[in-house]
Amino acid sequence: MTSKRSQLAHHSHPAPAQSKYVPFKLIPADPGISQMDKTTLTLANTLAYLDGDAGIPRSLLIRAGCPQRRWNLDGEPENTSPTETGVASGLVGVLSSAEHLRIAIDQLCFRGALGPAVLLGGENRDVFRMGAGSSTMYKQSSVVAPQHGMLQALLLVCHAFPVDVYLDADFRELGSAYTPQLQYVITQHYDALQALGILSHEMRRTVAYAIIRSSHFSSTAWRTEAIERAEKIAANLVEPDRCLDMMILTQKIIQNRPSMSSEDFGGCSGFTAAGKKLNALSGQVFLSRSNMYMRNEEDIEVAFSLLRKIRPIDQEHISTLEELILQQKALCWGRLLRFQGQFEDARSLLEAVYDARQYPEGVVSVGESNCELISQLAETNCELGDLVKAEELVSPKLERIFEKTNNNTNLIQYKADILRLKFSQAEAALQQGEYWRAFDLYRDMNRYIWSTRGRQSWVRAVCRMHMGLARVHHRQGEWSFALKYWERALRMYEKHFDSQDFGTVVTYASIAYVKVRLNDMDGAMSFAMEAQELFKITGRQHWYTGLGTVWVEKDQEELQEKGGENITKTYLSGRNYDAETRGPKLGFEQAPIEGQITLEQQASEIARIAAEQTKQEEEVAAEQPIDLFKLQPKKPNWDLRRHLDEKMRVLNVRTENAIARLVRQRIENTQREEKAKRGRGNGEDQGEDVGIEGDALVEGIHVREQEAAEDDEDLV
Repeated sequence: MTSKRSQLAHHSHPAPAQSKYVPFKLIPADPGISQMDKTTLTLANTLAYLDGDAGIPRSLLIRAGCPQRRWNLDGEPENTSPTETGVASGLVGVLSSAEHLRIAIDQLCFRGALGPAVLLGGENRDVFRMGAGSSTMYKQSSVVAPQHGMLQALLLVCHAFPVDVYLDADFRELGSAYTPQLQYVITQHYDALQALGILSHEMRRTVAYAIIRSSHFSSTAWRTEAIERAEKIAANLVEPDRCLDMMILTQKIIQNRPSMSSEDFGGCSGFTAAGKKLNALSGQVFLSRSNMYMRNEEDIEVAFSLLRKIRPIDQEHISTLEELILQQKALCWGRLLRFQGQFEDARSLLEAVYDARQYPEGVVSVGESNCELISQLAETNCELGDLVKAEELVSPKLERIFEKTNNNTNLIQYKADILRLKFSQAEAALQQGEYWRAFDLYRDMNRYIWSTRGRQSWVRAVCRMHMGLARVHHRQGEWSFALKYWERALRMYEKHFDSQDFGTVVTYASIAYVKVRLNDMDGAMSFAMEAQELFKITGRQHWYTGLGTVWVEKDQEELQEKGGENITKTYLSGRNYDAETRGPKLGFEQAPIEGQITLEQQASEIARIAAEQTKQEEEVAAEQPIDLFKLQPKKPNWDLRRHLDEKMRVLNVRTENAIARLVRQRIENTQREEKAKRGRGNGEDQGEDVGIEGDALVEGIHVREQEAAEDDEDLV
C-alpha cells in the first residue's frame, strides 16, 4: 500500500487540503511517456519548441501538412509540398491525415501534454497550449537532437503561413493568427539555428518570405524588425533573390520609412523581362510609390508617370500575377481620375476592374478581395448622383465582413476595410438627406479609426470623420455644432502639416462660411483668405467625396477658379476696408462703389418692388366682392382644448343627472295636477297612479336636446 506522501509525488499540483504555497515540481503527469510511438513523440517535441504565449492553432498544424500554393517564377500559382519546404516526412505523415492528427492530439491531451487554450471568451478547442513542465519534459525526452525540433517548428510555421490575398481567401485571419507563432520561433530559434549552420539556402529564403509577409499584420515594432530581418537574410543569400528584394522594398514604401532615398529605387525600373513574377512585383513597387504622390497637381502627374511604367512582358500571354497587378494599376488609375474630377471615366475603369473575375481555381480577383475598389466605386457613384447603386455596392460587402468576423479577434484585421466602406455608406446617406443615419455612421467610425493609427491614411481618416459630422450639421443649419467639428478637423490638419490637401481648403472655406452665418465677419475674412492661398497650392483634388461637386460648387462657388477674386469681397462692400492690405483705406480719388451695384442698392430695390406688389395685391383684394360660398364657420381651437373631453367627463355626468332630475320633477308635477283634477271630478279613480303621458315624455326629451345643442354652440 502506497503512502500518502508517495501518492502526492506523482502530482504537480497540491491536494485541496494543502496550502496553495507549495513549490512547483517538474514531474511528468504520466510516467508512461516511454510507451508513446516515435511519430507522436516527435510531434510533441516539435510542439514544445513551437508553443509560445499565443498557443498552437489547430489550423496551423493542418496547413503545415498540406501542399500550399505559391507563385512560381512565371507568375502562375503552383503547389509546394511540406517536404519541399523541409518538413520531416514523419511529421508530414501525421499532419497530412486528419484522422492521424486527431489521434495524436488526443493522445497528447490524454497524457497531459496539451490542453485547450483559455482565452477571454473561455476555452478555445481550436488552440492548444503546452505547459512549461510538459514542454521541458518533451524537449529533454526527444528521440533526436534538440536542434531538430527547433528547425521543424520553424519550418512548420513558415510553410503554413499564407502568401497573399489572391492565393489565400482567409489571408488576413490566418496571417493574424500565425504571426505570434512566427515571431516566437524567429526570435527564439532562428539565430541559434543559423549559428549552428543547419539552415540551407532554400530554408533561409523560405523564412525571409514568411517574415516579410508577416509585416502586414503585426505591431509597428515587429514590422520594423521584420523588414530588417528579411533584408539581412536577403543580403546574405548565396544567390540573390530579386523577387524577395522587391517585396521588401514594397513594404518599406508602405511603412513610409524616412531613411529611403532615390538610390533605393535604382534596381527597380518598373518593367523587367527577367521573369513575369519579378516584373509583377516590380509593378507592385511602383503602385506603392504612386500612392505617395497624391497631394497636388504636380504630384498627380508623377503618379501617372509611375503607373505608365507598369506593363506585362508579353501582351499576348499575360501571367496571372501580372494580370492582378494590372488590375491594381487600373484601380490606382481610377482613383487618380476621380481625384481630378473625371468621374465618368473613373467609374468606367473601376467597374471594369470590379467585373473582371475570371481566374484559375483558387485565385481570388481584385474585385472580390479589395474593399478599397468597392469604396472608390461607391464614392464615384455618389459624385455622379447614383446613390442607390452606391448603397447596393457597400451594404452587401459590409454584411459579408460582419458575418465572417464573428468575434473581435477576427474583426481587428478588417477594421481598415470596414472604415473605407463606412465612409462610402455615410456619404450616400448624407447626400440622400438621411442626416440622422449619416451622423450615426460617422460617429461609429471612431471605433475603427484608432485601429489604423500609425498608418499613412490615419490623419486623413480622422479629418474626414470630423468633416462628415460637420457637414451633417452644416446641411441642417446648425451652425454652432458645425463650427465645432470643422475646427476639430482643422486642428488635426494643423498638427500634421504634411497631410494638408484640398480637404484643408474646404475646411478653411467652410469655417468662413459658418462664421458669416454667425455674424463673425472678421473671423470669416481671415479663414477665407487662408483657404484662397492654400487653394493655389493644392488645387482641386477630390480626396473626400462630395466636397468638390456637391459641397464646394454649391456653397463655396468663390473657390472654383484658382487665383480668383478674394471671397471676402462677397461679404464686405469695401468702402472703408482694403482687402489687399487687410486694413482701413487711407483715401481714394473716386468713390469705391461708383459705377457698381452695391448690396444696399439691391436691398432697397427688392424692398421697393415687394412694397409695390403688396399694395397691388391689397387693391385687387379690396375691389373683389365677398364670396359667401367661401365663408366657413369658425373651427374649435383643438390645440387649446386637446384635453377638453377628459376635463368635461365629470361635468357631463352632472349635467345629465340635472336634466334627468328636471324632467322627473316636471313629470311628477304633471301627475299631481292630473290627480287633483280627477279627485275633484270622480272619486273612483283616486287609487290609480297616472303614468307618464306621451306629450310629457316628448317634451322632456326636447328640453334635453335643446340644452345639449346649447352646450355644443358654447364649444364652438
